[in-house]
Amino acid sequence: MANPVNEKPQLPLTPSLTPEEIGRNQNDLVVQLQRLFQEYGFAVNSLLAGGAFSVYLSGDQTGVLDMTWTVVEWDTKEFDTNDEYDGTTNFRFTPTVAGKYLLSSNIQLNVGVDQDIYRCSIWKNGSAYKDGNRINFSGIHPQAVNVSAVVDANGTTDYFEIRVWHDTGADKVIEGSNSIESHFTGAWIR
Repeated sequence: MANPVNEKPQLPLTPSLTPEEIGRNQNDLVVQLQRLFQEYGFAVNSLLAGGAFSVYLSGDQTGVLDMTWTVVEWDTKEFDTNDEYDGTTNFRFTPTVAGKYLLSSNIQLNVGVDQDIYRCSIWKNGSAYKDGNRINFSGIHPQAVNVSAVVDANGTTDYFEIRVWHDTGADKVIEGSNSIESHFTGAWIR
């Protein structure tokens, strides 16, 4: 007698979904694909996959105010597979597929002053969400801060942006013009 736990059900040769079951919009199709995944155990992730992006500054960003959370204005795309990053007006990532995303950013600020505090964070829907490292530097040289987190997005209204903060007593500059020093990346993972 076969063990039903270890057996995988056979996918029917003819589709069991009628056009009425699929529905007239993509959300209904996604629900049906998820049902098929649960019922038959085959991967449909490639059909449901969210996007990935990588952005950076085309030049230095000036006017990073002292003791103020400032949005980093990532304006150059290396890639944006689902056109979900706005690098023109709001400088934010708005996923169009619900799920978990890995977001990461590194920010390099111009020469610091001894014992300055630098911070960067992921903000979700206009509020602080995940804090990155908080660094109190010794010495005078460029300062880099970073943040990485797995975040949950609803696929419709949630958006994410990177903000930076410092207490140097004067405006700072985020060093840009290449994708190495300062960047923001993200990818759908589930």
